[in-house]
Amino acid sequence: MNIKNISKKSNIFTLILSLLFGLTMIKCISNDKIQQQPCKIAKVKGLAGDIMGDWKLVKRDRLFISPGEIDYSCDDIMFSFKTDSSYTISSNIPAFLESGEADIEYQLQSIDQSKTIFKLTTRSIEWRCTISEYDMIWENTILDGGRRIFIRVK
Repeated sequence: MNIKNISKKSNIFTLILSLLFGLTMIKCISNDKIQQQPCKIAKVKGLAGDIMGDWKLVKRDRLFISPGEIDYSCDDIMFSFKTDSSYTISSNIPAFLESGEADIEYQLQSIDQSKTIFKLTTRSIEWRCTISEYDMIWENTILDGGRRIFIRVK
């Protein structure tokens, strides 16, 4: 093996490591942005794993195909979850009310021992759903459905 081949392999290896590091940094930056909304919202503490109550949609994002995010923190998009396995959406944005459904059915199945990570099925779509004391995140990144980030408000 000559010096040129070793040098080329070393450059390729360095390039691959740089790309992986860059992608990792982009992922970290996008996670930090989730927490920063232009409009402040008063969070209400609830029980981790409890979906009941009112949740404000604050952000939607896509991570892979056409990556981007939409910040809804200044809008009024509320998801109200009820004990009968249904929820309603109220919004000041007409696109969220186009479905015309008064009560939207959902199923919530725990997939971890701490009962804070769930499989949420609604409108024939499955989401990985994490519910903490203050926040709820719906993820469907495998199909690049992106994420929906909510804050508990009631």
